Amino acid sequence: MILHLRQTEGGGGGADRVIANVCAAIDKERFPFHVALLRLKTKDVSPLLGEMAERGVPVGEFAGGRLLDLGQLRSLGRLIRDKGIRLLHSHDPKSDVVARLLALFHRRVKTVSTLHGWVGGTRKSDFYVRLDLAVLRSFDKVIAVSNRNAEIARRAGVRRIEIVHNGIDTDWWRTEGERDRFCDGGAAPFTIGFVGRLSREKGPLDFVRLAEAILRRNRDCRFVVAGSGPEEGNAKSLARSLGIESALQFLGFLDPGALRSLYREMDVLALTSATEGLPMNALEASAMRVCVAAFDVGGLPEVVEDERDGILVGQGNVAGLAERIVRLAENPETIRAMGEEARRKIETRFSLRSSIRRIEAVYDKLLGRDPSRS
Repeated sequence: MILHLRQTEGGGGGADRVIANVCAAIDKERFPFHVALLRLKTKDVSPLLGEMAERGVPVGEFAGGRLLDLGQLRSLGRLIRDKGIRLLHSHDPKSDVVARLLALFHRRVKTVSTLHGWVGGTRKSDFYVRLDLAVLRSFDKVIAVSNRNAEIARRAGVRRIEIVHNGIDTDWWRTEGERDRFCDGGAAPFTIGFVGRLSREKGPLDFVRLAEAILRRNRDCRFVVAGSGPEEGNAKSLARSLGIESALQFLGFLDPGALRSLYREMDVLALTSATEGLPMNALEASAMRVCVAAFDVGGLPEVVEDERDGILVGQGNVAGLAERIVRLAENPETIRAMGEEARRKIETRFSLRSSIRRIEAVYDKLLGRDPSRS
């Protein structure tokens, strides 16, 4: 059995969705699994627990402290023994450290980590990044979701790396049969969205600044924010101080069904992140024929080709991104063509089926199996 470990605050971020997608689609007879959500004692992750349970994912939560928690480790150790866990699959720096410690006491258990990305920029977070990279050197396998993540890990001395891009269910994330947002003669406002956790590294304040810059040139735009997090209050305060509060709609956390409906209303998904791995929101929006306009960070160039299926500008270039989006709003045929090209790319390069096959191959190798005999 495989145990997925994920430190989460329950916001349904990209890594949370990757785990849910993989666990819902993988061959459960060959790869039985359990998901352990590691949370702070003060955090409520019940929405994420509920979403995973609805998708048939066996999941439990393990409360602990901000640093290593002995009680949490003991509980996970009992779970490993009780369920006969043979493989630990961790998904973030803290769970990487937890997995490595557990493997020291359970010698027959193999370890694999997926590098979804890192959050640096402060002395504390930079320390955690360095610690994570040091721990990963001893893992049996490391999966990188982007070439950029793999490059960072290799430079830090991590070996046994395999690149497996995130994938999505292209049959579910689609727009066929729905109202074409371009068919109403332009009556609907041009809609620009932000989807993701409202945390510093995702750049929600830059999104508000982006909205203000766009509204100075085009007052007919609408802005929607889907997600929650510690920067939500600051983002709303900035919108008030800039005098654009009425143009922004904060929707809070949305489940996948509500998020799919929102994409159908969107013309542009704006990613103002300072750092990314291979963001699920960019894959989802592209599959829904929504143009992605983003800062050129992390694995985004692997999803978005500038001027072909989206827009990329330098990280932090709010003015440049605003100018490019305003031009898109004035050229519906261009944005339609970009959306069609984005959909084709997702179908050919980022399908969930392809991603699952490669992950299953990693599991087979670590577990010493011949997949041809399964």
